[in-house]
Amino acid sequence: MKEGWSYKKLGEVCEVISGQSPEGKFYNTEGQGTPFYQGKKEFSSKYIGNPTTWTTVETKIAEKDDLLMSVRAPVGDINFATQRLCIGRGLAAI
Repeated sequence: MKEGWSYKKLGEVCEVISGQSPEGKFYNTEGQGTPFYQGKKEFSSKYIGNPTTWTTVETKIAEKDDLLMSVRAPVGDINFATQRLCIGRGLAAI
């Protein structure tokens, strides 16, 4: 480590938001409500792809440009959010 640097827990330098899925009855594929991502299914090489599911009830929210991390197998894959979106249990927003 470089001189003058120190170890920090991630939560000490940024906010980490664990996803939480809304009830399934609030999901739709018609584009109503907030884009909803449950995991890394829509991940690309850098930016999350277009949504395939939306929710009319928001639980945990990631904002545009937040770092999204997969927290279910495979753990650790990352992408950037391209818009405000709702995240399920398979993702965390940083």
